[in-house]
Amino acid sequence: MIHARFTFAWLVVALLASPVFATQESPVDSESDPAPTAPAWRGEFRSVKIAQEPAASQRAWETRPYQVAVWVCLDGSPALIDSEEEICRRIETDCQLLDPSGWNVVAGTPPSQWRWKLLHSDVEDSIVESILAEPELEFYDKLMIVRVRTVAGEYRIDVREIDARTRQIGPTGTSRTGLMSSVGPLAAKVLSRAFMPLARIDEVGKTNKAELRARGIEACVRTEINENLQPVVVPIESSPCYVRESDRLLPVVVRTDRNGNVVRLDAVPFTFIAIEAIEGTVINGMVFSSVRAPLAGRKSKRAEKLALVIRPSNGSTVLRLVSRGEEEPEPLEGYDIVTVEPDDITTELEYHGKTDWRGEIEIPQSDDMRMLLVRRGGRRLKKIPVIPGFRDELETTITNDEIRLLAKGVVTGLENEILSLAVLRQIYQKEIEKAIEDGKEEDARKILQTYTDLENPMDLRARMADEEIRLKAQTDVQREKQSIQKMFSPLKKIASSDFIKNAEAEIRKWIEAGKVPPRPEPNADSAPAEKAKPLQGSG
Repeated sequence: MIHARFTFAWLVVALLASPVFATQESPVDSESDPAPTAPAWRGEFRSVKIAQEPAASQRAWETRPYQVAVWVCLDGSPALIDSEEEICRRIETDCQLLDPSGWNVVAGTPPSQWRWKLLHSDVEDSIVESILAEPELEFYDKLMIVRVRTVAGEYRIDVREIDARTRQIGPTGTSRTGLMSSVGPLAAKVLSRAFMPLARIDEVGKTNKAELRARGIEACVRTEINENLQPVVVPIESSPCYVRESDRLLPVVVRTDRNGNVVRLDAVPFTFIAIEAIEGTVINGMVFSSVRAPLAGRKSKRAEKLALVIRPSNGSTVLRLVSRGEEEPEPLEGYDIVTVEPDDITTELEYHGKTDWRGEIEIPQSDDMRMLLVRRGGRRLKKIPVIPGFRDELETTITNDEIRLLAKGVVTGLENEILSLAVLRQIYQKEIEKAIEDGKEEDARKILQTYTDLENPMDLRARMADEEIRLKAQTDVQREKQSIQKMFSPLKKIASSDFIKNAEAEIRKWIEAGKVPPRPEPNADSAPAEKAKPLQGSG
């Protein structure tokens, strides 16, 4: 009986689930109870557009807060997509807690044409203009690109900034977490480290002293209660927008047209400003550069000199050296790279090694700017200030030093030849004198023949001139030619002096006479060099 009841129940269920019964569903009921849909924000465009320019953007430079847009790019993992709104909200909230007045941070997602491109490829200079041309970024000063990907069971967070005014791309800040709930707070933390405050360069002195004014430094404030229980306004020195004495700044010259539109950007290569003191809103700094007077020039309303704060990152930088002044620059191998004191390049701090066959060498991470010195064969060729990690790769040109080293080798060889020639002449001369004194005229004549076979000073000078011409013909750089000429100049003076003159005619007279004339006794106050002075003779 029980078995029959179960069989009947299963038949009823099977009939209800059959297509015949399924088609009997009322169309009205189907429309009145639609299937649930995903939230509107899930995996869709979340705009950061501001309807109009904020009133705070019209304040004075020192009190003007930053308007910061954040584009959050998440990979396709369901957990990240479901948490997109929460991640954006936590970024905004945590940034507000870091500094409630120095910046206004709005987080969202990039337009569809940028979302996957920015997620799977790095930000390059070639796409900066196109990104900043997006209408939703019209009133922003900064764009922070937050990229979150699932890697080996963890969430990897990469943050990079684009400064709208200078079009500069900042270094990449990176961190990892295994917790979904930590993605938003950690992204805000990495964002704060990757943020680059801006300053305006007001004056640059002849001694490379610079005076700057930091943007928004007076907006980075909060109210505290002092010991007298009175409210006081104090700066938020821990704010990402605040400029500190340990910071280094990258100068950028922004050239605009009559309407204020940017027409050209001149990022000053291998140049940084080290802060020496901060007095209120005024920053005093020292300019370090690989070129002379990098910020010189008359003031112009259409040339705005700005500087971005570049803080050290966890990455390293590959420095590449290539030859200068050639149609096809060649990598320079075997050049020594040394970190020196910024104020004294003769004080070496760390030796990094030699450039490889590609002209490259890796500069390791550092907590401060490194002043690199490029040298070859003991010669200092160029100083290069670098902040490791700010750029993955850097390339600089240096005059190929091969010709100079070749010339140095040739000159050193000629110097040794001249010294050997002078020594041999003195030795043979002494042997001839001894043979004459011993009455061995035949031996004296044989030694004289060997003396005569030595290279004539005139031939030596002609060979030196040929070598100088040959070396100069191998370079088109005037500075190299002058360096070669300077190397040969002392040799020419020695070759034209009495140091290697040929005394053959005078020695023959001694042999014919069978005696060596007595030499005059030197005075008591004569220099030792005069006692060893060789015989005078015809050249």
